[in-house]
This record gives sequence, structure tokens and C-alpha cells, in this order.
Amino acid sequence: MNDIKVLVNGTPVKKYFDNNGNVWIEARKGSSFSIKITNETYKRSLAVVSVDGLNVINGKHLIPEEGKGYIINKYSSINIPGWKINENDVKEFYFTTKEEESYARKIGADERNIGVIACAFFPEKINYTYSYATAYSVSGSAENPIYTNDIWLGRDTANSEVIGSVNAYNCSVTVDSNSGYIKESPVESVSVGSGQQVEYRTYSIDFERDVLSHIITIYYDTWDGLKRRGILRDDKDYREYPKAFPSNGNYCPDV
Repeated sequence: MNDIKVLVNGTPVKKYFDNNGNVWIEARKGSSFSIKITNETYKRSLAVVSVDGLNVINGKHLIPEEGKGYIINKYSSINIPGWKINENDVKEFYFTTKEEESYARKIGADERNIGVIACAFFPEKINYTYSYATAYSVSGSAENPIYTNDIWLGRDTANSEVIGSVNAYNCSVTVDSNSGYIKESPVESVSVGSGQQVEYRTYSIDFERDVLSHIITIYYDTWDGLKRRGILRDDKDYREYPKAFPSNGNYCPDV
């Protein structure tokens, strides 16, 4: 099992779900974040991570099978703090509503893919060599023996979809209290910037990837954006799922 979480100040950001089952998080402008990738499988995995449609190691639009990734040991996790700029450093991820700070815009990338964080997982390919052995009984004549019950023995010798776009709303509607006319006001869009340079040492090793296992995708938007999409609601008849263990004191009420 693999997992991906977005952390702000080391704490996972709360996830919300739309009617199609897609996962969304609130992107608070100015907040730096990191991406925690967990590998709970019995062998190493390659995590190809994409932010705003860009590979976080080389900043390119690539399908997962061609993208660079981070190798995660079995039953382990890593925390990716930013865009990889060399072997020793990254530029921190952060959410911004200023278009000129968008990393995708700065490098001239396709801005239609802004609004998504994803990870494609590839297990390590295990190569096998085979020895042929036989356990048999003999029948027939000495000149023409018949052998049965052949056995194959295997020995482990291994010791190495384009992210979809998000259609953002481009305006919100308000009513002028004086004239009663409907006015359009610009919607605050959010993207991921390239922030402070921090140390994050890595090195390259050989890794043969097997076929793509799966992709986990998280979409993000501002608080107002999530409400416009119907993911968050503030009407009096709406409430979140009930909590099984809310905190309400030490003992049962005496009624």
C-alpha cells in the first residue's frame, strides 16, 4: 500500500472529497508545504511526483513511465520539501495567489495543469533466473525411458498517464446593492511557487522500474474555491460526517 500526504508545519492537511470521489485540500496562500510519500509494500518503490503537472526533480511535463522519481525503501517514507535544483538543494513548495510567483508560469509551462499534486508508484522489477531440475520416475524400456514430473526452480537475483488538467473557475458573481445589477469579480487563483532554498541531499542509483502500479492524485484550491466547487458548504442544514469519538468530558452526563 502506498500513500501521499501534503504537510504544512509537519501536519497533514485535511482532505475533502467531491461528488466524484476526488481528493481536495485547502491551499492557504503563503503556506510552505512538503509532500510525504509512504511505501508500505515489501519491496522498494519509485515515486514519480508531479506538482502542477511538472516533475518535481526536473520540472518537465512527462508521463510517469519517463519521469524521474525518488526511491523509497520497503516499509518506509520520505518527505519532499520542494523543487529539486541540484543534488544538494531544493526550492521550497508554497501556495501563492500571485500569478507572477507561480513556478509553472516562471518556467513557461502549461498553466492548464495548475491545481494538482500527484504521485505515480512503480515497484522495483524483480528479475529471475531459472535452474532446470527433474524429479522423475522411469518407465518403459532401458533403450526408451519415459521421464515424468519435471520441476522448475526460480531464484531471485535482483540487487532499479499524463496528469490531467483542472478546469478552474475564472469569475465569481456578486450583486451590486445599489443598482441590483450582477457584477463579475475576478476569482483568486492559487498555484505552487518556488520558495526558499533549503538543503535536501540526494544521489543517483540504478533502479529498474516494473509496470506502473497506481497513481494517487490530490487537487487543491483556496477556501473560497472549494466552496464554489461545492466541496465545502456553510449553509445551516449542512454538516460534516459525525465524529465517533468527540471530546465532551470524562463521564457520561447524568440525565
